[in-house]
Amino acid sequence: SIIRELGLLNDAYFEIGVTLAERHLLIELASHQQSLTAADIAERLFLDKSTVSRLVARAVQKKFITCS
Repeated sequence: SIIRELGLLNDAYFEIGVTLAERHLLIELASHQQSLTAADIAERLFLDKSTVSRLVARAVQKKFITCS
């Protein structure tokens, strides 16, 4: 699976400050060719929009992703 290939469940990600929720976000974004909206992400990750908003904001702050 892509999770195993990318090693996204390895403890090393915790050491560099990538949370499990951020890893799930990155996996979901990487698995789609088109951009996803916050509503799309919320639906795919089974989260509410406010949680997704905070998750995306932290990922942007950490420069893992960019938003447009």
